[in-house]
Amino acid sequence: RQERFDRGFYGGPVGFVSSVSCEFAVGIRSVLCEPRALHVYAGAGIVPGSDPDSEWAETDHKMRPILQLLGSPAPSLRELPNINALWATMVVEELCRSGVSHFVVCPGSRSTPLAVAVARHRSATSSVQHDERSAGYYAVGYAKARGFAAAVIVTSGTAVANLLPAVVEASQQGVPMILLTADRPPELRDCGANQAIMQPGIFGAYPRYAKDMGCPSDTIPAGTLLSDIDFAVRCAHGAPCGPVHLNLPFRENLAPDAGAVRDGGGRTAAWDARCLESSDMARWERGAEPHAAYAVVQHAASVDAELLLILRRARAGLVVVGQVTSADERASAAWLATHLGWPVMADVQSGLTTGPPTCALLAAADQMLLSPAIAE
Repeated sequence: RQERFDRGFYGGPVGFVSSVSCEFAVGIRSVLCEPRALHVYAGAGIVPGSDPDSEWAETDHKMRPILQLLGSPAPSLRELPNINALWATMVVEELCRSGVSHFVVCPGSRSTPLAVAVARHRSATSSVQHDERSAGYYAVGYAKARGFAAAVIVTSGTAVANLLPAVVEASQQGVPMILLTADRPPELRDCGANQAIMQPGIFGAYPRYAKDMGCPSDTIPAGTLLSDIDFAVRCAHGAPCGPVHLNLPFRENLAPDAGAVRDGGGRTAAWDARCLESSDMARWERGAEPHAAYAVVQHAASVDAELLLILRRARAGLVVVGQVTSADERASAAWLATHLGWPVMADVQSGLTTGPPTCALLAAADQMLLSPAIAE
């Protein structure tokens, strides 16, 4: 009763007492779960003659399985060794908070801060792809299957160019995808070096949103970075959905190292934590919600009543169904065709050509149209 926090069942007897018997179970180890923290408790029985060192060793032994299961705690933001690690950690954290928790990682040097941040994040899942073109199409397939974007991480140079085919397909089909492309800092661009290409704007008009983010800096309020991530997620899943490109240039140190900056002329990797000091960042660090929230417009898959009345007046008709991305849209298309009593010509991407028949499908309709008589 004197403590101001809950220990769960640790130290609390659970059982019953009756006139003839009693049973008690005493929790000697416990984990109390909170939204952003886990509290682990364990203890040992102290009796006359107990050896403190032995009891402490016993307590450590009891806690060890729980701690091994949970893994090592990730360092706090202020403990991160350099500004690259801070920005990459915040990018991955904000994407996970926004629902983008699967990352397609392509090996590379310049993208090291992002890859390390994904590996350290407990909520992030990842798939390693050694070919960037395959990674792009993997992300397209993932979004089609899950209905939410995956984030693709690639290093600088022609690795970025290999994503173009998947970006075009995602744009044309309205598939959400987030591209995190590492880049050289501005002073190392246009220098004639191998693999030094112009990455900003490389995908032309196909992304729904694209931004050259600038190098990580402690002179920029951290909330600005989080707002950019939130807006990118909103653009990827807005109407229409599609790819989003965030170009992220990094200076040394790329590895999560403190101390001297590689080839930095005596500079160190120390950074000023005042970039984290604001009321909105304090709220963000304590909570589990994204920094900025955007309303998502839901489009119902329904048929307009006036349009349905016009269709009913037709003597004959044909329902043509192209690519359909949701079960609701498929159900609406099948209902309309059944309600009108019209046959259906369905593309393979409609989802109506597989599974139990839900409407009057025309089998091999594309072959039938090769006949001039039928086509007319």
